[in-house]
Amino acid sequence: MKKNDFVVSVVVPVYNVQGQVRKCLNSIVAQSYKNLEIIIVDDCSTDNSAAICHEVAKKNGDVTFKVITHKQNKGLGAARNTGIDAASGSYILFVDSDDWIESDLIQRSLLNAQKHSSDVVIFNHKRVWPSGYTRMNWRTDLFESYSDKQLTNTDRIEIFKNLNVAWNKLYRLDFIRREGIAFGEGYYEDIPWTYFILSLKAKITLENYCGYYYYQRPGSILNSSTDKHFEIFERYAELFSRQVESEGSILNEECRRECFFRFVEHIVNMSFERVDRLPQHLRTTFALQAREEIIRHANALRYDLSDFDFSRDPRLRWRYPVLMRGSSGFLWLFKKVRPLVRKAVSTKTRVTSWVKKQESRIKKFLYPKLYQYVFIRLPIKTNVAVFSAYWDSQIACNPKAISDELMQLRPDIEQYWIVKNGAEIVPGYQVISPNSLKYYYTMAVAKYFINNANFPNFLIKRQGQIHIQTKHGTPIKKMGYDLIRESKANDMSPKLFAHRCARWDYVISSNTYSSEIWRGAFPFNYQLLEIGYPRNDRLKNSSFEECIAVRESLGIPSDAFVILYMPTFRDYDRNHVPSLEVDSLLCAAGENSYLIVRSHYFKKKVQELRTDLKDRVLTADKYPIVEDLYIASDILVSDYSSSVFDYMNLGRQVFLYCYDFIEYQEYRGIYLNLQEEFGEFYCETQEELESKINQFKSANNVGNLELESLIKKYTSMDDGNSSRNLIERIF
Repeated sequence: MKKNDFVVSVVVPVYNVQGQVRKCLNSIVAQSYKNLEIIIVDDCSTDNSAAICHEVAKKNGDVTFKVITHKQNKGLGAARNTGIDAASGSYILFVDSDDWIESDLIQRSLLNAQKHSSDVVIFNHKRVWPSGYTRMNWRTDLFESYSDKQLTNTDRIEIFKNLNVAWNKLYRLDFIRREGIAFGEGYYEDIPWTYFILSLKAKITLENYCGYYYYQRPGSILNSSTDKHFEIFERYAELFSRQVESEGSILNEECRRECFFRFVEHIVNMSFERVDRLPQHLRTTFALQAREEIIRHANALRYDLSDFDFSRDPRLRWRYPVLMRGSSGFLWLFKKVRPLVRKAVSTKTRVTSWVKKQESRIKKFLYPKLYQYVFIRLPIKTNVAVFSAYWDSQIACNPKAISDELMQLRPDIEQYWIVKNGAEIVPGYQVISPNSLKYYYTMAVAKYFINNANFPNFLIKRQGQIHIQTKHGTPIKKMGYDLIRESKANDMSPKLFAHRCARWDYVISSNTYSSEIWRGAFPFNYQLLEIGYPRNDRLKNSSFEECIAVRESLGIPSDAFVILYMPTFRDYDRNHVPSLEVDSLLCAAGENSYLIVRSHYFKKKVQELRTDLKDRVLTADKYPIVEDLYIASDILVSDYSSSVFDYMNLGRQVFLYCYDFIEYQEYRGIYLNLQEEFGEFYCETQEELESKINQFKSANNVGNLELESLIKKYTSMDDGNSSRNLIERIF
């Protein structure tokens, strides 16, 4: 096949997928078959997705891109229809923007289509979870049995058992246009599209090649809990209506009957197995409507339900008769289950009686049960907010900045900080100890939850509660699912991680770089607030007088040259002591130089560096307010810590001292090419670091364009009003 024989149009609908779309587009650009036009339909994204699409298109100038922007959000079906209208190829393929494809997918599918003059080629797929876990299509056997041959009428019925979606097929474009096939609006738009195509008198073949990666994004449409899932009934109604209107084009009656069977299978199993997609108060309503829809369509199509063997799907053997009993069916099921529940309650009562003999065990057992069965049934208090930072270890960071501003703007809000016993506590805040009775009560009835890490697994998010994830820095090291998938430092359970993160309503971002990473590493259904970090408000609004005052409180002369050294922790060695020769650094920096050393908060023991110049070295691990240390210093020396980006808000110099770069990158993983990103501010040896600090001092502390560029890139959203902006938006 010559390179320019056929153009393949690849349609990519895009909506708020800035964490995944780059990988998707790069996989299409990397196809071995090069005669492509990539049609990107931006469905009025509100995040950075559109900018990423234009960036990828510009970078790959040798590939034909068409970028189309909807002026308002119309939904996935409408975006695909826009792509069909814009396509000029002989064949068309749909790729969802959070998925990606293997490099030979188009080449192999196209060869199959040409060999058999196919209207549609179906290829295999693999599901991929954010944790990195993968699972082959459970009906891969169909591809092994029917691949690379024309399907008979009997074979066609078997293909209905495959996952029937729009994206696992290559279509001849003139076939789509000749039949007038288009996507409907709303949820489940693939149903009328795919089942209708499989019902038509079309040439369909299978390609036994697993070339599509179906990403299981937690924040996707089908993984959201909403009443919009009721639209599944409308989509099946559209399918049956299309089949009636196009009766002359339908292959045979068996295809229509198989579509009806799949309809019953889908909505019955959804009533029992995928009820998590529906708000709790609507689950019974959905099941009852499912029963009515089955009866309505059976009558309209003149089908006798008794003629269908629904038991051929093992899941329908008991679910179908229970559903068709209506409300009495659910009562029947309850009567079957109730004795088992009573037995479990009786067992729990006996165990509780034994536990009461020991007071410490009472609290450990009883308080969580009170939370689970009593407290969460109490009304939510709309004027109560719970704060936590760094896994309940301190009062600090973005939550503290929000808390402080909230005291000024909304004094009617009762604030409670969760802080572990023995932790350093900043005065002026109401503190609750974890696992106390008041702790469980407050966690049940509070309306607002603000954290820069995550609340415990036991916490049940109630309807009406709001969770704000503030994050605690611009990421250099791998985070979230990227950490779980790729890093040796990972010890998280993917399931529990997803449970904790799925509670978030809002996530704060301080720059577009972070936004893309948050969406990719934490792909949940939250709203991204690109408002800058609240903790940086103080840095943006700081003054020279404040610097002098902090230095005085620390015992540092006002005219000293102050170096702040803030290394992060090492996953590969939690007892790691930084490789810094303090005396050599201070001698190189000059007689009037001082060094403030602050370890990462994961360090439980203060690691004092060796020095003979103790009067010029301050160990500030337990100093409660890190922003004071930023303000008091002239330069920051760090490594893989997000502190470098916070510090840029002061407009002051930063240096990265990465003496163990290879080990750190191999074990933890890093997003940025630090040497390329930070250029002359990047050092791997002490000699380099001392030389560059001397150069900086010789230039009279004057910055340069490279630093200004970094400041603009990473701090443009920090405007000094982040806390106020968040409070006015949410509280």
